[in-house]
Amino acid sequence: MRLDDRPDPCGDRPLDDPDHATAALEAYIGAEEREAGCIFLLLCDEHARLIQPLALTLGGVDHSVEAGAVLPRLAGVLDAAGVRSLVVAVARAGYSAISDSDRAWHQAVIDLAVQAEARLLATYVVTHGDIVRLPEPLPRSA
Repeated sequence: MRLDDRPDPCGDRPLDDPDHATAALEAYIGAEEREAGCIFLLLCDEHARLIQPLALTLGGVDHSVEAGAVLPRLAGVLDAAGVRSLVVAVARAGYSAISDSDRAWHQAVIDLAVQAEARLLATYVVTHGDIVRLPEPLPRSA
């Protein structure tokens, strides 16, 4: 199923509410994306309302080594699209225990949000059986 074919699970609800964010991720990220692996971004406005979902398919290969080089390239795209906040999910097969690969993607997401001057609402790991929220990034030192 294509993203365009799925019903909008967000409506006008802000995705800074973890219940709304997990419901949106559950609706948008299907079994195929979880099995193949993908980085899923819910691009939002300044009020945490969805502008556009974006899926980066990983094709069943662990690309976390390249995460720090891949995601920052999206900063200009996010800025041009008016993205001011985002929710990100690492969708993959397997157990929901957080892996080194998940941590690498999480750090790349944090760096992307800083570079794009967008508020990171949350990062999740989405598997066939669970959706796990990763810890908030530490505040930047002055």
